[in-house]
Amino acid sequence: MNVFALRSATKFKIRTSKAPHAKPVLPAVLGTDLAGVIEAVGQNVTAFKVGDQVYGLTGGVGGLQGSLAEFAAVDPDLLAKKPTNLSMREFRSKVLAERV
Repeated sequence: MNVFALRSATKFKIRTSKAPHAKPVLPAVLGTDLAGVIEAVGQNVTAFKVGDQVYGLTGGVGGLQGSLAEFAAVDPDLLAKKPTNLSMREFRSKVLAERV
């Protein structure tokens, strides 16, 4: 599947109001994907600990706040640990390159 085409189609639907479920309720923090370091975990979170490097989604649609912020509260089911054999810079560049 061409991820770029899929993302472009999704963005087109949002811009033309054909995806009302994805339209942000303003004011809103936009952005959907992220990569970063866990700063704190909730009481019932067991899959992650402070200091883990992760990537995933914050939401950014359907009333959920997005990732274009310094910090984000994220559902742990939307995160995964970053591969340990890659630096954060290498990992992010790989993810970005695969989108094109």
